[in-house]
Amino acid sequence: MARFLSPSPNMVRLTRLFGALSCALGAALLALAAPAGATGVESVRTVSNVAQIEWDEGGEHLRLSSNRIDIAVDTGSNASFSLTAYHFASGSGTATLSAPAPICASAAGPVPVALAAAWRGESLAPAIVAPATQVRAGEPLFFLLDYADGNIDPTRVDTVTGIILSKSGDRETLTITETGPDTGKFAGYIQTVPGSSPPGDCRLGVVPGDKILVESLKTGNQTPFITVELGVLFDPDGIVFDSSDGSPISGARVTLVDEATSAPARVFGDNGDAVYPSTVVSGDKVRDSSGAAYDNGVGAYRFPQVQAGRYRMVIEAPPGYHAPSARSPAELASLIGPDGAPYQIGTASYGAAFAVTGPGGVSVAIPLDKIGKPIELVKTADRGEAAPGDSVVYSVIVRNPDPRVVTSAITLTDHFPAAMRLRTGTIRVNNRPAAARIAPDGRSFDVDVPPVAAGQAAEVSYGMDVLGTAPDGETVNRVEGHDDKGTGSNVADAAVRIRRDAIADRVTIEGRVTDGGCDGGGRGIAGVRIIIEDGSYAVTDPEGRYHFEGVTSGTHVVQLDDTTLPVDRAAVDCRPDTRSGGRAFSRFVDGRGGDLKRVDFHAAPAPPRAPRGDAARARPAPASDAA
Repeated sequence: MARFLSPSPNMVRLTRLFGALSCALGAALLALAAPAGATGVESVRTVSNVAQIEWDEGGEHLRLSSNRIDIAVDTGSNASFSLTAYHFASGSGTATLSAPAPICASAAGPVPVALAAAWRGESLAPAIVAPATQVRAGEPLFFLLDYADGNIDPTRVDTVTGIILSKSGDRETLTITETGPDTGKFAGYIQTVPGSSPPGDCRLGVVPGDKILVESLKTGNQTPFITVELGVLFDPDGIVFDSSDGSPISGARVTLVDEATSAPARVFGDNGDAVYPSTVVSGDKVRDSSGAAYDNGVGAYRFPQVQAGRYRMVIEAPPGYHAPSARSPAELASLIGPDGAPYQIGTASYGAAFAVTGPGGVSVAIPLDKIGKPIELVKTADRGEAAPGDSVVYSVIVRNPDPRVVTSAITLTDHFPAAMRLRTGTIRVNNRPAAARIAPDGRSFDVDVPPVAAGQAAEVSYGMDVLGTAPDGETVNRVEGHDDKGTGSNVADAAVRIRRDAIADRVTIEGRVTDGGCDGGGRGIAGVRIIIEDGSYAVTDPEGRYHFEGVTSGTHVVQLDDTTLPVDRAAVDCRPDTRSGGRAFSRFVDGRGGDLKRVDFHAAPAPPRAPRGDAARARPAPASDAA
């Protein structure tokens, strides 16, 4: 109702005409706003409207009504109108949708709708899609219009034209095609882009929190299509943080790798056309090939658009940090991100592959382990001297001197001398049995130590045997270590002096000289001189026995002085081999410390030989048992 005070007569007439036009327009708006296809309402409704005007003139209050206007509104034809949104997808729950390129009313004339470069490799005949309840900026938006009234000719494929628009201001006019003759279903798509986009460029610009609507093809109404908070499609992003306190870390190089090719992934910017780097630095500003800038927060990184597939993150940690983290998701569960929520840790956080299948953003939080102070090792032995055959017990204290940083799992490597051998069953870590990995050359072994808390220590112990061949002198056993983060240690050693006993270091040679040839049952021959290569000699006793004590290790020659045999006896070789060298009265002997070697000689009757001077006439007399 319009009210005017003290108008002139001419003004009255103008007011009357305006009031009638206003009321007619109001009637039309009411007709368009009538609900469509409501249950229990007739398909044709009548909307009546009467305009009325009031004014004051000549001290009187006047009123005038117009004629009544009746408008019939057909509400039944919109009952079958419905819209369903789709997006590219893979995996379960997908369907096929054949959607010929819609014709867009661009500023330069009708043109087919084109997808952004990120999506041109996807099939459109048919497209593999899934119903969408949300849409993200940069994603092609598919829609299926169920519109029976658009099926004008059941013998051919029809087209319909409508307007798709965003509340933020962009609107595009599209002509879409029926999926087949007499189906009444029309399929189309349009490329969305983030931010504002001018009408008529055949791309729909959207912003976060935007709403997308489709204008009714029948009445001109705007029917809500899909309402979402718009982000970035297929958005592998996240944050790099310190695994000890959760603080974000800038300066880490993050590379997105295509799992199928092991090559850097193809990444596109928000508009789907610009090339985006496959390697970024957390916390740094990034530009794509179009010049668009992407500002990341402290420790954050982002890859705006990639196609569906499997990917993994490769991390180069900044100085002072190590990747991947050695801490488990359970150990990181209490850490809070900058948004006030706990970090979401999965296998992708440690470099494992992850799948990109739908419009939901993929967020990968990446923990890095801080490298603490070098590990400190102290090694001791339970004795300072040992003899061959003894066991030496070593103890290694593994200390973490850093007051804040926990080590990761530590590997100790022990290098032991050739004079020793590890007793594998004696290894203990923190007083629990442990296993060792012995090197192929047998000169070192590795043992694993669990992570050591800040300021704490662990203990490793094991026994080693001194070999019988160990020479006199000092042996040094060395150990070093490192954890999985690369934190090293000092080299710790423990020295043990090997002292050999006289008996253990020497060879004893004994034997017998017997008569009767090689039968072995003859009596011993006394007074026979046995000589070794250094000139030392022994004389056989009444039983024909002799021995040499304290002979050094190595190879020696033991020889019978055949001139001291009875004149009617001669030496015979009962074991002809290389040790006799073809001589019945000589043998080679090879001995090591502690060995007892036996060398026997045999004599047999022989023609008496002529005397050979004084030596033959004066055979040595054997010493008495007491001597």
